[in-house]
Amino acid sequence: PRLRAVRMSATRFRVGTGRTATAAGKKKGIPRGTIFGLRTSEPQNVRILIERKRGSRYTRVGTIRRANRPAGYDGIPFSGRIGSRRLAPGRYRASISATDHAGNRSKTTRRSFTVVRG
Repeated sequence: PRLRAVRMSATRFRVGTGRTATAAGKKKGIPRGTIFGLRTSEPQNVRILIERKRGSRYTRVGTIRRANRPAGYDGIPFSGRIGSRRLAPGRYRASISATDHAGNRSKTTRRSFTVVRG
């Protein structure tokens, strides 16, 4: 599978109140959560690895997996929570990869984002 047009609706956001992000929900101009938008060539399983920046290194915070996503454009909401744990304010990066049903994996795409106090 190929990942193309990987985007985030907001690269600077507050942690949302629920488990999924709301596209709106703005207060003081800063959204709650974000949506990872991506375009793929075939149906796939998506893995998003979240890492926090500590100095010049990144440490793993958690992984988000979504199975059986359709081909074409797909949006995956992210509220700033992994399970019931909230991300602390700081700088992070998301490493996004897709695996098709035959086991082939796409190249990993990285996007940086910042979680601010809310």
